Amino acid sequence: MAGEINQIRVGEHTIGMIGLSDVYLAVKQLNLTDELDIREALLEHARRSNHIPGEAEALYDDALFREYRRFLGEDVAETGGPLEIRVFGPGCMRCEELMRRLMAVLVETDIPADLQHVRDLNKIAALGPLPTPILTINGKVVSAGKVPTPKELKTLLQS
Repeated sequence: MAGEINQIRVGEHTIGMIGLSDVYLAVKQLNLTDELDIREALLEHARRSNHIPGEAEALYDDALFREYRRFLGEDVAETGGPLEIRVFGPGCMRCEELMRRLMAVLVETDIPADLQHVRDLNKIAALGPLPTPILTINGKVVSAGKVPTPKELKTLLQS
């Protein structure tokens, strides 16, 4: 969707980028098969609505390609950087409790993480018919419909 802002991890930072869904759809329609061509097209299309600093181009290249592969439904393993932790839910008491517990566990364990609460109903629905809160770590659903105990959260974060 035009104007939609998505957050992606570029290097060790989470960056908001405009119109990535449109970028991915446009590149997919090109039917490119060579990875270098795909990467070049992703950068070219992303630049139309976003500033990509020259000195960080390689980081953006990797991030855009990684997220494009996710968009295509490929299983993409995270390498390095902080954990990407997402709590999906409308903002109910259980969602808020999960966020509080996660923050406490992250502080206690000193695990670097990018923690976000996703309230967008379309993004929640995209995960499938799961009860909220839904907890994902690096894009994988690890819990749904309950608030794990701090001990369970530590185990999930360290596995």
